[in-house]
Amino acid sequence: MPDISSFLSEYIKAEDVVPGAVAIILDKGTLGKGDFGPQLNFTLEYQGDQRQFTMNKTNAAKMAAIYGKNSDTWLQKMFKMEAGQVRVKGEL
Repeated sequence: MPDISSFLSEYIKAEDVVPGAVAIILDKGTLGKGDFGPQLNFTLEYQGDQRQFTMNKTNAAKMAAIYGKNSDTWLQKMFKMEAGQVRVKGEL
């Protein structure tokens, strides 16, 4: 069977998420500016591939509650992926 990994987006999107699948954070992340405010960008090991993942304020707050507020300490931490809707500027 041909390897289709070249067809995958560099970024993990909601439709790529397998509920409960485990992701591993591979770098310390970078702080960037998104369309709706600050965001953290990480490289993850997910489903056998290295992919980029962008955390918004809601995602980052959930991670901070588990692993602490300094994202440098999140390196090699594992978490389960889940797709869902979050509020952005008060709207779903």
